[in-house]
Amino acid sequence: MPEIHVLKTGPVAGGITLDDGTVVDVTGDYISLPTKEMADEVSHKIGLRLSQDGHPDDPDFIYTTPEELQAMIDQHGDPIGAQDYAAAQVAAPAEGSN
Repeated sequence: MPEIHVLKTGPVAGGITLDDGTVVDVTGDYISLPTKEMADEVSHKIGLRLSQDGHPDDPDFIYTTPEELQAMIDQHGDPIGAQDYAAAQVAAPAEGSN
């Protein structure tokens, strides 16, 4: 069975250019990507774009990189359940799927 990673794109539309030059269209609410590494990179670049351009639904949006989040968890524990939340987001089925 092929590996598929579903990513919720949020309020970002258009193309995201990956480090290798691949352009991924993130216009849909959900997109599927062939590898976890690609999904991680697209997710990171969406966060960077929202930081740069502003989040249309949250003027106070602050993007925390995966490295920053892990450093906070390592230093302070995981009082907000960030690791559980991230795992739930990965495991959650896309809307409308069965």
